[in-house]
Amino acid sequence: DAQANNNVRGFYLSGVDSWIGDTLVEDSILWYASGNAFNYIAFYSLSGFDFTSTTKKNLLAAFIRRAKTSYGINMVGAVGENSTRFFNEILPYNNGRTSQLERFDVFNFEFEWWNSNSIANLYCNKYLIPNNLPCDTAGAWAFAWQEFRKIDSLANANGLMSENYLGWPDRGRMQDLCSIADRILLH
Repeated sequence: DAQANNNVRGFYLSGVDSWIGDTLVEDSILWYASGNAFNYIAFYSLSGFDFTSTTKKNLLAAFIRRAKTSYGINMVGAVGENSTRFFNEILPYNNGRTSQLERFDVFNFEFEWWNSNSIANLYCNKYLIPNNLPCDTAGAWAFAWQEFRKIDSLANANGLMSENYLGWPDRGRMQDLCSIADRILLH
């Protein structure tokens, strides 16, 4: 059993809003997961998912339940780049589900604070300048560390796992992340 010896074999799954409810696409994803011995799915780009739609949330819940009960998926994660998404969308979604089999188990934080291109094109105007932080790796790290601490705290308070995706950390930053993260996905 992969879970018993802590082996996690996962993949990112994106575009959920565009395929959820399409049985053919859902089946092909789940067959792929099962056929390749995956036990973890991280739902990427949830910013496009309509968490205000009861129909969409029910479709997502049904997919997660099916993945966990029939296709060997032990955990599902929600990926986000700021704590607001977890507080305002992911946690309320989880709290609205009566069965653990329909909930996210992992809060995955992905914010590429080490990547100059991501900083310049994605984070500078959206997160750093509004928080009076410089548009460089130091400013991006300051924002990311603040956000991940919030996400980790929220995950812990709700019995969930916190996970951080990162690449090329220096020793001090890696030690900071290892001090609180339940799991790290290293690029």
